[in-house]
Amino acid sequence: AKPIVYVIATSFGFFAIVLDVIVFGLRKPVLVGAVFTAMYGVPTAVSGHRPNAVLFVAVAALWLYLLRAEIRQRGRSLLPDTMTGAAPAVVIALAALAITVVLPPALPHVSNVAVAWGRPGPGVFERGINPILQLGQNLRRNNSVTALQYTTTASQAPYLKVANLLDFNGKSWRPTDEVKFGRSEGNVGLNPDIPRKEVTTSITIKNLESPRLPVPYPALEVAGLKGQWRWEPQGLTLKSDSSNSSDQAYTVTSLQITPTRSQMQASSTFVGPTLRRYVALPDKIPAVIRKTALDVTAGTTNDYDKAVALQNYFRDGAFAYSETAPVAKDYDGNGVNVIAEFLKVKRGYCVHFSSAMAVMARSLGIPARIAIGYAPGVEAGTTKTGKNVFEVTSNDLHAWPELYFEGVGWVQFEPTPGIGNATAFTDTSTGSDIIADPGNRAPQDNETTIRPDRILADVAPATKPAGAATNPSILVVLAGLLLVLLIPIGLRRAMRAWRLRHAHRSAVVLWSELESTARDFGLFVTSSDTPRAFAGQLSQWPAMDLDALARMLDGVERERFGPPATRGDDIDDFRAVVASLRLGATRSQRVRAVLLPRSMFGQATYASRPRMA
Repeated sequence: AKPIVYVIATSFGFFAIVLDVIVFGLRKPVLVGAVFTAMYGVPTAVSGHRPNAVLFVAVAALWLYLLRAEIRQRGRSLLPDTMTGAAPAVVIALAALAITVVLPPALPHVSNVAVAWGRPGPGVFERGINPILQLGQNLRRNNSVTALQYTTTASQAPYLKVANLLDFNGKSWRPTDEVKFGRSEGNVGLNPDIPRKEVTTSITIKNLESPRLPVPYPALEVAGLKGQWRWEPQGLTLKSDSSNSSDQAYTVTSLQITPTRSQMQASSTFVGPTLRRYVALPDKIPAVIRKTALDVTAGTTNDYDKAVALQNYFRDGAFAYSETAPVAKDYDGNGVNVIAEFLKVKRGYCVHFSSAMAVMARSLGIPARIAIGYAPGVEAGTTKTGKNVFEVTSNDLHAWPELYFEGVGWVQFEPTPGIGNATAFTDTSTGSDIIADPGNRAPQDNETTIRPDRILADVAPATKPAGAATNPSILVVLAGLLLVLLIPIGLRRAMRAWRLRHAHRSAVVLWSELESTARDFGLFVTSSDTPRAFAGQLSQWPAMDLDALARMLDGVERERFGPPATRGDDIDDFRAVVASLRLGATRSQRVRAVLLPRSMFGQATYASRPRMA
């Protein structure tokens, strides 16, 4: 069986033990709801699939049954017994309504991270999700949709990059949050002798909702964006914490860099401190990876020729593109063991080709990383001005390696057979002219023009530009969390108001409120405590009004064991005792009593019905 089967089976066993401890050990079946929520909510958040309504009702019914069994066994309600009639239902309904209204805006957006990239609705490029993990699954989906369309002044249709994966731990590739990690990119550090020209690409998003934007590499400027966007300096990719790509139409100015073959061969891949992580590999990798890299590049004398040899090794016919073979033969992934199996089977898709070439390049000392985004797509018509329109679908989702060469920067290679064109520079270059796009328009007032060089100058892309507005989603989350924290306070005040309104009917109602107040201040009160035992605890409290406490105790004991004899000054005695609690409490106890009333959590306090004469 696959390892995931054992993980699932073990998890169910673990949860069974936890539930047993909660129900029979701690005797707190109410906490079972939290465990059920975790078991139900976490898979929903990861997969994005809506919960099955029937299953949800079944789980909720099981939890309610446990609560009912607990109530019947202990012979009491989880709420004070004095709350009869519709009062408990009203309190629970208000709490449920408040949580329903407050929590959804405050919680992070949960969307289906397993849907196809480029399909209508949220895509895989989600916050906190490593995009390469879902690439294969989405490529295997049958029905594709148009993700975007674009026109370009570049001589070749460009790849559109969304993210870079920089760190490799032997099991998977991951992005990095270290903004100062790596060399400056784009114009910065580019050898002045390298031919280049500025090109423009106008992109219209069709069916893609993501916090990341597809852009050509290396981008110099993006105009026309709506919302707040920021550059990631390592890869020159764009992301947002508050906006998304839906319905965006923007124009990217980028560089088309065309060094000659001789310039590439002369370029050094010397690894200094800023590039050391780009050649990092685990201490132990299958020998076949390094051996294959050495065999393929035998006879080459420079790093560029080695990179081309690795690329050609995968494209020369021995390997075949397959999205199903890795799954069928159980080597789907991008770790070193998967790469070793891939080199043996010679069938896989872009994740396998890009990861294998990047790891093999690193084994030769060439800095390498993986780019995630879209292949160039296909021509789908022309504009009114005669420009070719390219269409990119969800089937064009792609991964490719980028290798670093000093003075040139990061150069993309294409090891996946049948996709794009292999990278191969010649000794003749025509890329020194600058081409402008006469169709570019100036950004409107609600649109953004951003340049990576402004951010790279201070090497702090993640910081908010001066004058930028505070992210409104943060304010919503903070407001939501504040409202959630206010729920126990509001419920506690409502409980006290209800009891005080009904205190004239029974001394027990007032005594129950006194017990709850004492718990709020930190006293330990259990359902087995008699009123006299509880009064004994209170009598030890600093500055306690013992006379008022004695009168309250006398009233509740008379009501329980004799004919009703409610005194007219019971409310005054209650207020005197509560005032004594506040007077003798420390500042922290007083604050906790208001903000975190303990009587609203855990076991109910002692509450006995008055005896009927």
